Amino acid sequence: MKTILVINDHSAASQHAAQMALAIARETTANILIANVSYKRARLKSLAIAGTDTEEEPYADLLQSLLEDIEVDYSFTPEVAYLDVFDCSEKDLAATIIKNNIWMVVKGCDEAGESADLKTINLQSVLNRVSCPLMIVPRQASIKAIERIVYTADLRYCRLDVVKYLAELANCYDASLNISHISADGLPNMEEHYASLLFKESIGRSVKYHKLSFNNTRERNMQRAVDVMIDGLKADMLVLVNHQYHLQQIVGRYVTPTLPENITVPLLIFPC
Repeated sequence: MKTILVINDHSAASQHAAQMALAIARETTANILIANVSYKRARLKSLAIAGTDTEEEPYADLLQSLLEDIEVDYSFTPEVAYLDVFDCSEKDLAATIIKNNIWMVVKGCDEAGESADLKTINLQSVLNRVSCPLMIVPRQASIKAIERIVYTADLRYCRLDVVKYLAELANCYDASLNISHISADGLPNMEEHYASLLFKESIGRSVKYHKLSFNNTRERNMQRAVDVMIDGLKADMLVLVNHQYHLQQIVGRYVTPTLPENITVPLLIFPC
């Protein structure tokens, strides 16, 4: 049984990411584990008990919210559990992810100043230690059935294990899976016939998915390429690999909970 771990800092971003995780769990028959990384609720409740003036807790209880949502009749109902990890380091959190054989980690996308008083997780440190992908969910991302997944990579270095994972995910939705080839920095653009042959030989022979395709993108400006993938290819999810050229050009050298404004769909990042 798959398990999706949701990083919960009790922010509105976490609430939205949890809803996205629930939608994916229903389609992929996965359970959900909520990892509470912030002690804000406990601190506010303590202040209230002590009689200290404090505003009403503005964040809904994530576990209770999800339990209410899964009461709706679906063909599969995931189990939802939680654990408190707000005293854990990133190394400990990664160990928890490995121990529980987590299939996917989900984190809400922070906005400037939104979680200044909450614990900040070093996502790069966690991603460097685990083998499962991390999904960062923008607040504006629609929670709906996935129809198109786009994995951006240089075909010469395209990860077969990533494509197989994505094909399994896409199959749950009967979604299309597109490998968007963009040549890495310093390498020439690929001729169309050679790119098509390389795709068939290196990927098509090993991954038998009826909606797997590729496109040979010649756009070198990665920000414009993202716009093409989201607006042109109508991607519902973008996929990148940690420490690879494309990720660095799109989000920067290090993975953080904040994404560029033009990324309006979930970003799934695989460990290198």
